Amino acid sequence: MNKRIFIITGKGGVGKTIFSLALTKYLRSKGQKVLYNHFDQDPPSSLCDSLDIPVLKLEEEESLKVYLGKKLHSKNLGSWVIKVPFFHSLFNIIPGLNNLVILGHLIDKLRDDPELIIVLDSPSSGHVLTLFETTRNFKKIFKTGPLVEDIYKINKMTKDPEILKTIILFLPTLMALNEGLELEKKIISLDYPPPQLVMNNSFYYRLGEHKGLPEFLQHKIKLEEQVINWYKKNLGNLENSIPHVFEEKAKDIVEKITPYMEALL
Repeated sequence: MNKRIFIITGKGGVGKTIFSLALTKYLRSKGQKVLYNHFDQDPPSSLCDSLDIPVLKLEEEESLKVYLGKKLHSKNLGSWVIKVPFFHSLFNIIPGLNNLVILGHLIDKLRDDPELIIVLDSPSSGHVLTLFETTRNFKKIFKTGPLVEDIYKINKMTKDPEILKTIILFLPTLMALNEGLELEKKIISLDYPPPQLVMNNSFYYRLGEHKGLPEFLQHKIKLEEQVINWYKKNLGNLENSIPHVFEEKAKDIVEKITPYMEALL
C-alpha cells in the first residue's frame, strides 16, 4: 500500500462521503493506520463514531495557528498572530490561501508519520480543482520565501503517483460522466497523477438483466447501459463500479460497499 493520500471528489450528491468512509473502513480492516478528513467542513461525527472510523478534524483557524506557530517557532505567538484583524483580512483578500495552509497541515502530518494514510473527502469538483490550482498559483505569486518552500514540499508529495490517488465519482448518466471526464482532464493539465473514474450507485451492476423488473427500473438500466457502452467505445472497460445498495441507513450502506474497495485499489 504505497498511497498516502486519497482524494475523493466529484459533483455534489454523487456519494463522496459514503464512499470515503467505506474506503477508510476498508483500509483499517487491512491493518493500515488511516484517518478520515472532511477537509474544511464538519465531518459526520455520529456516523464516523458508529463505524469506528477515526477522524482528522482540521479547522481553518487551528490549521493557521499550527502553521504560523511552526514558522514563528512559537505556538503562543502563532495563536496571537491569527487574532490580528490584518491577518484575517489578508486571508479573505487572497482566495485559496486558507486551502493551501490546510493542505500543508495535512502533508505535514503525513511527513511526520510515515505509516499514516489520509482519506480526504473533498466537498465538490470545483473545490478540489481550486485546491489543485492553489499551489501553482501561489508559487507564481510569491516567487520566493517560506511559503514557496512549503509549496514545493506539498508538490513533491501530491504530484507523486506513488503517494496520491484521486478518485472521481460520478453517477451513471452521460452528463455526470462528461463532468467527471472534464475534471479528469483539468487535473491532468495541472501535472497531477491521472485520477481514476468510478461509477457509483449503479443499478445495472446490481440488477444485471432487466427482464421482469418494474418499467422505471428497466428504463434506468437502459440509460446506464448507454453510459457504459459509450465509455467502453471511447475509453475502454469501465470496471470496478459501485452497485446500488438497497439500504436506507448510511451506516448500512457504508458497510455494504466496503468490500468493493478492494477491486478499486
